[in-house]
Amino acid sequence: MATWNANDTKLVYTDPITLYNALQTAKNNYGRYKGVTEIHLKYFYMNESDAEHSVRDRQLQGHFKEVSECPHAASGESGDWFIAVDSTADLTGQIEVVVWGRAILATLM
Repeated sequence: MATWNANDTKLVYTDPITLYNALQTAKNNYGRYKGVTEIHLKYFYMNESDAEHSVRDRQLQGHFKEVSECPHAASGESGDWFIAVDSTADLTGQIEVVVWGRAILATLM
């Protein structure tokens, strides 16, 4: 099986609808890659540098917080960048980041 490459799934949008649709597309693509029909994501919010390192190293890095808010309408209290992983992922070792990018803060909408 080929390796999932989250570097190809960095999202940087300013429109919440566009970001939401891109998240759904990435989620569907990841589901096809895994051979399953339904994927549930959990989101980790952090700063941009920690997000880049987490994706590159395939391991949660720096300061992060798991938050249930979707990145297309995030509060921004936990960081402006996010990584999304399968909700069943084991976070103690290497992770497969499904999608990542800059969150759109609900306060800016």
